[in-house]
Amino acid sequence: MKSVALCGLVMMASCFLVAGSLSAADEEAKKEAAKSAQARAEETFKKLDADADGRLTVEEFRAKKKGDAAKISDEIFKLLDKDAGGTVCIVEFTNKPAEAIFKTLDKDQDGKVTLEEFKAVRKQQPNAEEAFKKMDADGNGSVCIEEFKKSRPAGKKPEGAKKAGKKATE
Repeated sequence: MKSVALCGLVMMASCFLVAGSLSAADEEAKKEAAKSAQARAEETFKKLDADADGRLTVEEFRAKKKGDAAKISDEIFKLLDKDAGGTVCIVEFTNKPAEAIFKTLDKDQDGKVTLEEFKAVRKQQPNAEEAFKKMDADGNGSVCIEEFKKSRPAGKKPEGAKKAGKKATE
């Protein structure tokens, strides 16, 4: 009887160890993804910083964008410019750009993006509805910030939003 109990304890302990190691592996993968996203954000910042002064102006941020893309870029810039100083430093730029983009998409600021809100911003994107459906993981007709972030693995734009997203966010 003692050996059965001992086997049970050993099995339970090994399950905890395996679960712990999976959690550690998951955490390590998350850290690597964050480092990669940080590196991409820093690289993008350097490309946008035309005069290489370490600060982005709204003009640098929206360079070569016209119409709706320029307007969206201006809105995103305001959200990134945390101190409202008129420029964005590397810290502001790399600190939560997904939230800034999400807030720009969420026109009524209710914490979710509807298909109508998404399509209003992505007018020139022919597959906006398909891209939206891929982001709407739970299929409830709206995208919350968590779904939006998950649709942007390691800092990438949502699948299907590459062309319009590039215009709006670079």
